[in-house]
Amino acid sequence: AHFCVAAGTSRPPRTRGPLRVRGAARIEVGEIDRSTQPMKIVVIGTGHVGLVTAATLAALGHHVTGMDGDPRVVESLRQGRCPFFEPGLDPLVKECLADGRLRFDDDAAAALDRADVAFICVGTPGRPSGEPNLVAVEQVATTIGRHATEGMVVVEKSTVPVQTAARIKTILDRTSAHE
Repeated sequence: AHFCVAAGTSRPPRTRGPLRVRGAARIEVGEIDRSTQPMKIVVIGTGHVGLVTAATLAALGHHVTGMDGDPRVVESLRQGRCPFFEPGLDPLVKECLADGRLRFDDDAAAALDRADVAFICVGTPGRPSGEPNLVAVEQVATTIGRHATEGMVVVEKSTVPVQTAARIKTILDRTSAHE
């Protein structure tokens, strides 16, 4: 299957076939090949978005660390207790913990050590003006920059406005020893 990704478009295609949006990236999506080398992935933020992302990636065979700044949350997750209900998540987390594909940490340096990919999955609560509060996203980007490994891919999965990727890149450029 072919998918095109473009920010700011929500219209479905009018005809069959891949959506064509001017300037969009074309992504080839195929079946998951479980024989490929698993990646070391860090998911920062273990709320609804982060925990589901971490468990799913671990179930696909990757080595995933869910990182949260709250040691109580981390300890609870290490014991296999999910802090919210999502159908199928509890057994998935327990299975991946037992298989050693999923772990949890509150130490950014340890979690990000030799990571291939880092996902930013932190909250962006609304301000009184309606704008999202990006303080947590920017703090996480700074943390990633300080502990980034050469070639690390950073994925922003929080709900953010357009151009946030540019802000994150600026922070990473400023705080990382790597390009």
